Amino acid sequence: MSKKFWWAISIFVVIIVSLGIFGFTKSFKPVVSQKTIKIAHFRETSALPFYIANEKGYFKAENLNVELVEVDSKQLIDTLVTGKVDFTSAIAWPSVVGFEIEHPEILKPFGIMGESNSGDTIDGFLVKEDSKINKLEDFKGKTIAFDNPRGIPSAKMVFKKIGFDPDKDVVLMDMGKDIIASALLSGKVDAVWTTQPSLTIIANKIKTKIVEPNMRTRYLTDPYWISPMGLTTNNFILQNREIVNKVENALKESLAFIQNNPVETRIIATKYTPLTSDITEKMGVQTYKSTPDNQDYLSMQSIVDSLVEAQILKKGTGLIPMYAK
Repeated sequence: MSKKFWWAISIFVVIIVSLGIFGFTKSFKPVVSQKTIKIAHFRETSALPFYIANEKGYFKAENLNVELVEVDSKQLIDTLVTGKVDFTSAIAWPSVVGFEIEHPEILKPFGIMGESNSGDTIDGFLVKEDSKINKLEDFKGKTIAFDNPRGIPSAKMVFKKIGFDPDKDVVLMDMGKDIIASALLSGKVDAVWTTQPSLTIIANKIKTKIVEPNMRTRYLTDPYWISPMGLTTNNFILQNREIVNKVENALKESLAFIQNNPVETRIIATKYTPLTSDITEKMGVQTYKSTPDNQDYLSMQSIVDSLVEAQILKKGTGLIPMYAK
């Protein structure tokens, strides 16, 4: 074949390759993961790190498609283990440990969430402003409504600390969020125990006073690590390690934002919770950590051990193995 033929072929190849390279370069964009990561939550500030990550674009920065799935607090674990979602927001230790005992090595907690005496008011007993109840001892013979069952085990332990028999000396009843305020206002109950943002919302609607705010840090341990910051499953981690790492990175950014931007954090909370803009500055925000340290593990384990001692859990379990990757 002639030199002209080979010369023409060479030019053709160079042109094709060049078009391929520049065409790809021009159209290239970072590819966001096609898998939609589903995160179960219920409308409380316990899910704040997830709300912030979604609102501020930290999930997108990690190339994650995220869908926040609202469920009832009692359905969080069931929704997770049945594969309907990939992660959940915070779930209190009695539920997490109770499930771990019955079904070992399925749940995988990450991060921690809690409250402290030096931090914001996260929970408390609300009574009418003119109530004669001013301290825990005044609750003897009284009826207390809880807006979810998570607070009842802690309240039982606290009442035992002051010498009450929580099954005889007080009436502790689980009552829905929508009716506890009216139950208090009508006198059907003597007090309600609730967490943020409901604590601030009810206190704004009814003339109330708070009795024993953050009771768990006063009578049990300080800080009181209420729960992991969130949960996934061991199976999901085994199959999606890179995604888990990206979610954790996004949440670390959230925690830094919460710490450094308290005003904007509360404003964002109004979009995801029943909190309204006129009372945002009154709302307390939980304390979060992305990675527990040795002292945190000791504190969390003491909480679980106390739940066993109070016969709220039949037996305990080690939390460090649950966190181990």
